Amino acid sequence: MEKTQTMSNTIETAQYDAINSKLQISFTSNPKRVYTYDKVAPEVAQKLASAESKGSYFNSHIRNNYKYSVA
Repeated sequence: MEKTQTMSNTIETAQYDAINSKLQISFTSNPKRVYTYDKVAPEVAQKLASAESKGSYFNSHIRNNYKYSVA
């Protein structure tokens, strides 16, 4: 799983595990809390990584569309 430091006002880091289709995100508001989203397609993770506005992409395409757990 590769961790990506993002340039975003909303997302601190994002990691995608292609083998297990899991996307882990920590937010700038609480970077110690990690959200793991299940069954995320590789295309969705790639589009998040390349989005001009990662927060907007997250809100439109990931938030409320995937089950998640918080650690």
